[in-house]
Amino acid sequence: MPTLCLLMGLERGEKAGQGAAVRRVSLLNSALLLSGVATAYAFGLLHHVSDNDPSGLGLARNLAGYSGLALVTRWAFGARVAPIVTVSFPFLCTFLGLDAASKPLPWAWPIDTATSTSATTLALALLTTGIALSHRDHPSRLAGSPALR
Repeated sequence: MPTLCLLMGLERGEKAGQGAAVRRVSLLNSALLLSGVATAYAFGLLHHVSDNDPSGLGLARNLAGYSGLALVTRWAFGARVAPIVTVSFPFLCTFLGLDAASKPLPWAWPIDTATSTSATTLALALLTTGIALSHRDHPSRLAGSPALR
C-alpha cells in the first residue's frame, strides 16, 4: 500500500509545467522514494535490534523492491499498468515462486525470509534500476521530441 501511494503521487502535475520547472521533478521524486525506504530500513533495524525480530527488515526490503518494480514497470509500460503489476507480483510469487522443496525461487524475493541477502540485494537492485530509469525518457516518448527531428 505505501508503494502504491508513492506511485500515485509521482509527477501528477502538468507535464509542460514540470518541463519548465526550476528544479527537476524526477530528483524530488527520487529523494521522496529514497527517504521513505531509508526510514523503513531505520525502523526495521530498530525493531530488529530491540525485539530480535527481523520482520521489520523484511518489510523495508519489500517496500524497496515494490517501489523499484513500480518504477520500472511505470517507465516501460506507463502509469496505468504499474499499479496492476505491483499488486499482482506478490500473488504471482505466492502461486509460482516456490520450488519442489518449498524454497523460494531467486526471483520471488517478497516471499523469501526477512534476512535473505539475495532477496535484499535483488530488491535494492530493482529500486536502483527504477530510480535510474525514472530520470530517463522512454525511447518511444523521445521519438516525438523536436530535438530528434
